[in-house]
Amino acid sequence: MADPTETEPKAADPYADHEAILALVKRKKTDFEKGRDQHVRAAYRNLLFAQGQQWIRYDGALGRFRPSILKPGTPTPVTNIFAASMDAVTSVFARIEPRLNFAPGNPEEPEDRAAADVATRAIQVIESETNIRVNRQMLAAWVGMAGGAWIETGYDPDPVHGTRDLQVEQCSGPQCGVLRAPAPNADPEVPMALPCEVCGAPVIAKTETVPVGKMYADVVSLFELFFDPSITDWSKQRAVIREKTVGKDEAESRWKDYADRITTDVVGSGSISEWYAGQLTTMGPELDSNTTARMMRQAQGPLQNRVTEQWYWQLPDATYPEGLLAIVVSRSLVVYAGPLPYARKRQDGGRQPFLPFTFFPQKLVPGSAFPKTVANDLAPKQTQRNKWESILESCGMRVGSPVWMVPNGANVTNFSGEPGSIIRYNATGTPAAKPERVQGQGIPLSFIQRINMIDKEFEQLAATYDVIKGSRPEGVSAGIALQILQERGMSRFATQFILWEASWAEWASQAIEIFREFATEERLLRIKGRDGEWEVQKFLGADLAGRVDVIPEAGSAMPHSTMVERAEIEQLIALGVLNPQDPDTNDEILKRYGKSYMKPSMARDTKNAIMENEAFEALATDPRIGLATADDIAAAREMDYPMLLAALESKGIKVPRVRGAVDDHSVHSREHGQCLKSEKVSKWPELVQVVFEAHKAFHDQLRIAQMQSIQSLQKGVNPQAGFLQQPPAMSQTLNTSSSPARMEGDFSELESQQAMTSQ
Repeated sequence: MADPTETEPKAADPYADHEAILALVKRKKTDFEKGRDQHVRAAYRNLLFAQGQQWIRYDGALGRFRPSILKPGTPTPVTNIFAASMDAVTSVFARIEPRLNFAPGNPEEPEDRAAADVATRAIQVIESETNIRVNRQMLAAWVGMAGGAWIETGYDPDPVHGTRDLQVEQCSGPQCGVLRAPAPNADPEVPMALPCEVCGAPVIAKTETVPVGKMYADVVSLFELFFDPSITDWSKQRAVIREKTVGKDEAESRWKDYADRITTDVVGSGSISEWYAGQLTTMGPELDSNTTARMMRQAQGPLQNRVTEQWYWQLPDATYPEGLLAIVVSRSLVVYAGPLPYARKRQDGGRQPFLPFTFFPQKLVPGSAFPKTVANDLAPKQTQRNKWESILESCGMRVGSPVWMVPNGANVTNFSGEPGSIIRYNATGTPAAKPERVQGQGIPLSFIQRINMIDKEFEQLAATYDVIKGSRPEGVSAGIALQILQERGMSRFATQFILWEASWAEWASQAIEIFREFATEERLLRIKGRDGEWEVQKFLGADLAGRVDVIPEAGSAMPHSTMVERAEIEQLIALGVLNPQDPDTNDEILKRYGKSYMKPSMARDTKNAIMENEAFEALATDPRIGLATADDIAAAREMDYPMLLAALESKGIKVPRVRGAVDDHSVHSREHGQCLKSEKVSKWPELVQVVFEAHKAFHDQLRIAQMQSIQSLQKGVNPQAGFLQQPPAMSQTLNTSSSPARMEGDFSELESQQAMTSQ
């Protein structure tokens, strides 16, 4: 009978079974490869076309693209309308920067509300640290050519980003060595009384040097990512594989414990996707139209001495309850296996692991996870255009050029064709004949019309109309007309805007969660303060303790035109919807037109108003304010601001004054109003809130009086004398009918007319 006190044997660690993990990765890779070939092939073809390599054929026997085999002398012109159209399409995606709103997961939880407030600032740090503006351009290029791409977001613990000293406790047992967080107020030099929970040995406090790390965002192309194509909703993908190649030296430095076992593998031996990805590293533009030279260039192949890395990400299941991240090097060496490192915070406080990949599609395809790109429609049109242009060039060279007809026996000499040359000949036969020049045949107009028609078809397929390309359509100049054309042009991209709004919101959500868990070092965020000065704000990832929902603002992804926005402002003013005399509206209009510098006092008044806000905030902490009774607060409500100011100063409490002849009352009223609406002001003592409201009300009172005074002055200005007086009609010397100058001019004109008549 078994001893009941005997503990049960521990279950085998699934993350330590590298053979099972390697078999799982190989099986998933085989499943994910099915049906990828034609999508990867199309993306590679599009990239070749963008580089100008367009006279190509796909060889089914080789499974590769190769240069077309043409007859000697066949023209191979390339007017890359494909690249120009795709540049216009990708520029639309590259400009998508939707406005994101960060809402608390539970509005009733103070922790969630605080986290939402910090997230609005933390996302700026994350975007700067991940260089997201540059990554957005690369993302747009991949989405344009391949139909979709992904952003992998994570945290890189490489010591190259810096290190820091961390206080930890380590078990002194020779077979244990477990690390744990230190107890409160632990002395690093004194052994802790609490023993190790694992082996019971004494625990010693020590200083451990750990990396600071840095957040990263990588753009992942279709050539690198393997997934289940039958799952059309990307959020429901359970596992993915990212496969990429690195240099052998880099692989050995990253995985030092396995450096002697890392071997290079033949690029392309793993999959067709890997062969194409390897070719991209050395792909260049078309430099030679010779078929032999093209063949030699294709035979060069990709970079060699590379090592394949496979990163397998899987959500939790029965075998791996915390998910699985496995890294396989050289296709057979598992260098890392462990739980998923990234997780969201659940409502119950637990962790919900997620795959750190955000999908950005161009067009969704029903029934398939593979997206579609308009480049697949444009590439056949580019091939068609190249053929017609080749025919056009052939006609010009063969029958379009003039030729000479030389009769037999003419014995022509000095026949060079140079301008001014003398041709000598002897004609024989009856009748005698001389060499004759025959004009070439004109190029058929239908050929040119066909090429122009193809160019228009490019525009229709890609929706790259003049206004999208930045050109003004012929005969259109009004702002409202340009706005209508832009709306029509952008309507073709409406689906992409909606998809990308949701994708950027998902990316921000993942980035915030990763920042929360790993950003333990202080981040410095330099943002321009509202007072025109630069402020430095510090915060930690721990400040994001609450749950945050990221909601994109509908329609904010659509690129905006400054010209169209200004035309809208002018139209709203003409309709009376906007009042440019309103100070707030006036300031916003100046900002939209980039003319804020024309009101230099606005920045100074804004700064002064913010300083007054801070003064009231400091007043809220004054202990004398806490002594105010309900009668004191009621009396304060009945006083105007000058009386209230005098009453407080009599008790030694300093309150910001209102300078009637100096302050811009509209700016002060706006800044104070925004501050009064904030959550922090609602927590101030009631007396401070009453004084602050009276301060703003006094600014409003002076602003109204000031505006009425200006209006009355404008109505009374009617100069009747002096240099402001308008001169009466026909009082200018040269315009009067009887002035000497006018009569002399008329006489000279009459004299010249008579002279012309006499001729």
